[in-house]
Amino acid sequence: FTIRLDSEGCAFELFVNGGSVSQDLTGAPAHEEAPINHWLTTGRNDVELEVLTGDDPFAAWKARIEVFVASAGAPET
Repeated sequence: FTIRLDSEGCAFELFVNGGSVSQDLTGAPAHEEAPINHWLTTGRNDVELEVLTGDDPFAAWKARIEVFVASAGAPET
């Protein structure tokens, strides 16, 4: 499995079953993918995205995650 994250205008930390998959505390735009098979277990799995928006409660930001099955032999981006 692979997880894709797109964020703009916010810092973030991304976890799968409590394991840190990725983080960016700068708030710069992030568009990335990472394999997560080593974090997965049989049964229920938890994905957590902590979004850190700073002191301005009205700041514009967006964040999206997607978990998908990567095709065998497909090139990674």
